[in-house]
Amino acid sequence: MRNSRGRFEWHSLEAVIEVVSQSSRDNGFAKKVRLYAECGIPLYVIIDTEDSVCTVHRRPTRIGSYGVVRIRMR
Repeated sequence: MRNSRGRFEWHSLEAVIEVVSQSSRDNGFAKKVRLYAECGIPLYVIIDTEDSVCTVHRRPTRIGSYGVVRIRMR
């Protein structure tokens, strides 16, 4: 669902997926992980094509943490 400003509300999100680029490498991913977990977003995926790693954050807690799975891409 979108709010009156045309933006998605956090409680309607099922997942957030980000692809890391050189320009976004220092984009505060640690801060986002805490924020997204606190909001209860079920899945946060970070795909790092340069390091060939996909990090899947799932099962959020209200204290700002997730269970984490890292997958090495070939």
